[in-house]
Amino acid sequence: MLTTSISIVSIVSVPVLIYGGLLLKRPLPTDKQQQLFPGILYQRDARKSPRPLMVHTVTIDLTAPGIKLLVTPGNTINKNEFAARTTSEFVREFKLQLAINGSFFYPFREYPPDSYPKPGDPVKVEGQVISEGKSYAPPKSKNYSVLCISKLLQAQIYENRCPLGTSEGLAGREILLKEGKPAVVTTPTSNQRL
Repeated sequence: MLTTSISIVSIVSVPVLIYGGLLLKRPLPTDKQQQLFPGILYQRDARKSPRPLMVHTVTIDLTAPGIKLLVTPGNTINKNEFAARTTSEFVREFKLQLAINGSFFYPFREYPPDSYPKPGDPVKVEGQVISEGKSYAPPKSKNYSVLCISKLLQAQIYENRCPLGTSEGLAGREILLKEGKPAVVTTPTSNQRL
């Protein structure tokens, strides 16, 4: 009977220890500012109100020497499906210094320890995506704004689609800042993903 109790305690303790170890790896909830590379500044903003929140910001000076931008090129599986890859895989594959996860895709679900997609699984991208001048995901409804980068590294946000001649582009949803001021964000309905 004692052996059974020890086994049960061990089975329960291992996940708790693993989860606890992962929590210890997380950064402390403090503000931080660090220049990662020339022209690239990382900031972490720890907020307590209206609830505990960590805001991570990367500011990229597009005029800094050596700055180049690349949106993930499409790796088509079927007509409108692409093979999923992680941000870390993208950094290694293209030998980059920094990658930021962008554009919505589906299906997506996260139920630890299982999640979907896994690398290589088929996904559909939401909104227009352009890589190296080639658009591989078409524009969607007006609910998707697109960050468009010209060949001269000028960035601008457009509703729905980028202008002809755009070098890199990726879609997002609501615009949070407009002309340097907080934009009015509509409250999402229950079927909208954030």
